Amino acid sequence: MSPPSGNNHHYKPIENYGVIGNMHTVALVSRHGASIDFFCYPDFDSPTVFARLLDHAKGGFFEILPSDCAVFHPRLQSIYGCTPRTGQKIRTKQLYLPSSNILVTRFSGKEGISQVTDLMPVKESGAASHPWIIRKLECIRGPVSIDVRICPAFDYARSGHTLYRCDLHNRILFESRFMTMELCWVLQRPSDHEGSICRSHIQHGGRLDCSCSSPTAFSIWKVEDKDKRRPGSMATFTLVEGQSMLFVLRDISNPTERAKVDSPSYTYLLDLIGGTLSFWHSWIAGCTYKGRWREIVHRSALLLKLLTYAPTGAIIAAPTFGLPEEIGGLLNWDYRFTWIRDAAFTVYAFLRIGFKEEAVQFMEFIARRCMEIGTSEGSSSLQVLYDIRGKSPSAMICSYRARSHWYPEQVNPDLENKTPPPLMRSYSPKENSPSSVEFSATLRALYLEDNECEIILPHLDGYCGSKPIRIGNAAYNQTQTDVYGELMDAIYLVDKWARPLSYDYWNVIRRTLIPQVLATWHLPDHGIWELRHGQRHYTYSKVMSWVALDRAIRLAAKRSFPSEAESLWRPARDALFEEVMERSWSKERQAFVQYYGSNDLDASSLVMPLVFFLSPLDPKFLSTLRETLKPTRMGGLTANNLCFRWSFLESSSPVRLPQTLVPLASDDNAAANVDSIVPVVDSIVPVVDSIVPVVDSIVPVVDSIVPVVDSIVPVVDSTAPVLLENTIDAAMILKNEGTFNLCSFWLVEAMARAGSKAMLNDKHFLDLAVLKFEDIIGYANHLGLFSEEISPSGEALGNFPQAFTHLALISAAFNIDRNLDEQH
Repeated sequence: MSPPSGNNHHYKPIENYGVIGNMHTVALVSRHGASIDFFCYPDFDSPTVFARLLDHAKGGFFEILPSDCAVFHPRLQSIYGCTPRTGQKIRTKQLYLPSSNILVTRFSGKEGISQVTDLMPVKESGAASHPWIIRKLECIRGPVSIDVRICPAFDYARSGHTLYRCDLHNRILFESRFMTMELCWVLQRPSDHEGSICRSHIQHGGRLDCSCSSPTAFSIWKVEDKDKRRPGSMATFTLVEGQSMLFVLRDISNPTERAKVDSPSYTYLLDLIGGTLSFWHSWIAGCTYKGRWREIVHRSALLLKLLTYAPTGAIIAAPTFGLPEEIGGLLNWDYRFTWIRDAAFTVYAFLRIGFKEEAVQFMEFIARRCMEIGTSEGSSSLQVLYDIRGKSPSAMICSYRARSHWYPEQVNPDLENKTPPPLMRSYSPKENSPSSVEFSATLRALYLEDNECEIILPHLDGYCGSKPIRIGNAAYNQTQTDVYGELMDAIYLVDKWARPLSYDYWNVIRRTLIPQVLATWHLPDHGIWELRHGQRHYTYSKVMSWVALDRAIRLAAKRSFPSEAESLWRPARDALFEEVMERSWSKERQAFVQYYGSNDLDASSLVMPLVFFLSPLDPKFLSTLRETLKPTRMGGLTANNLCFRWSFLESSSPVRLPQTLVPLASDDNAAANVDSIVPVVDSIVPVVDSIVPVVDSIVPVVDSIVPVVDSIVPVVDSTAPVLLENTIDAAMILKNEGTFNLCSFWLVEAMARAGSKAMLNDKHFLDLAVLKFEDIIGYANHLGLFSEEISPSGEALGNFPQAFTHLALISAAFNIDRNLDEQH
């Protein structure tokens, strides 16, 4: 996959990261250099403190690695005035302490072995004991020399800061207008288990050394970077075998933390580590899953707990924003929100593995949103997504804009020209990017301009140059009629397995939610994939609208609640079922398709048996399943046992609605062809303008133009550089979109539900599901974590780690196990 610029070597692969957190926020830690390259503070949706993952030059980081393997980042060379060094080859390994979210990064070399243990402390009760990052550096075999570097970049790398070194040099402060972060450290000698505060000893040249035979120190190189706004710090420590030291990064902006400004003792920090480990051990012990894939199911459960916002019970889709679905592409979204769509899958996954409390807490968060509908605190209808506090993304955007006056030097280099663009406007993230795409005015407004719920951060380079970077999410304002189905399914599951539904909540369902389903199920929407080009009658949305009505009918009958089930709900449900079976079925493809009238497959159709819309053995569903399992070259969705979310076959329409959107051809011949089209098109415009007043003479003139236009079409099709406004689906700009991990797990679960009673190529679907599931989990990273997608080259793409993928993994593992047990 071609990178968009020559800077991609500065970015570590997305799959090289582990994650730590405290159920308020998380930090991403690279296995190479134990570098914290992404950290929002104090909450999931707060501005970043470290964001080197999104901008290698100014994003900020906190790195610990052996000195003899240090290769300085180019920016650090200018900060610290040093040259790159190379030394012995260092092997790195990263793992979680068993049954926990405490991360260990180990460095092995001929001179010694060291490791860094990272965590954010949590009390045994589950509350965040301190909103700190604790990093324990240990020498396993040594002595070893360790470099520590820290360079924060507050407020999405917009804010400058001042660095202060305290008198005893046991802590340093980074003070910005946004917050004040403190880094303090405590050293433990083999003979001093209580630890000692590090004191400085300055050597010749300004470099400080920390060794066991001399006064210990943290070396600070207070050398400003080019714009004198973001000083960084560096130290070199020499530890002997058995020695360790602890670093604590904390915010002392608020009075509570400022009162605890004295450095915590070594033993106190060890107690925090022990308490955090006990919490995670105790929590995962409640998991009832005892199946064949216990390790990766437990890891998925631990991740989902980590992505839970403890104060409200909300679960975010992913803790990151801006990670691309294609390297150099434009679809770089913010996933730090809670989607209503995730509700049913979250509740099902938690209930199936024994975590009823988490399922109930999440549904209480959703229930509060439903209760607020029509009130001054809520919206007029159920929204697609909410922030972790139950509000719209606009709160984040307003806060970001309110702080913008602090940074008058920040400009938008790519999008500052707000004049109406011509019909074909080229947007290029970088001059040397091959991913430049022609955009119409409409598509530009949809994808490249700010709105009340989404804003672009133009000053960030983007992961491997993938721009623009967005915060907020404009999907909040979309019409997605499927959300009622996922919500009602979740309510039904909680009522059945965890907590009975209250009468008050039933009245909200009866008088607000179901009437909205009845009013919208027949309308087009933006669909599960949140395509921004327009609305269609998506099969998935219709199926989930059916689910909403079906679960309401079941609840009314089971609990004997008053309802309009017979007079209104059941007739609508049955009519919707018949419509889907007739209009979503393609006789040509012998499969359910993406939307009415389409011939394109969509992996979301695989949920039909998962939500009991159809039996997994229904002939039409089995036919769809077999079509999906075909390789992409044969029109299917499968490649290397992984599943794409959609397929696009050539349509009979001359503009191929809405099949493909191809980046500009980069070769000179294609450019010449495009240039040759422009004069012809320009020559047509005056002719068309001249015939408008003369109505009677329009027909012959237009007839004379048609051959000219027809001669243009083959050239346009051959180079595919021109995107006619409102004719090409803007979401198809992904030339190299990866397979969708969520869909891959949906596929294996659908196969497992078909079981041993259906076959493909003389093999039972259940046996194939086991093989495919084993293959898919092999694409997880070294810690068992998944991003949103897998690239054609096997690398992680999209925001990471993604909750939806791990929810689907748990569901698939449970159902494969259940079917295997029934078979035997």
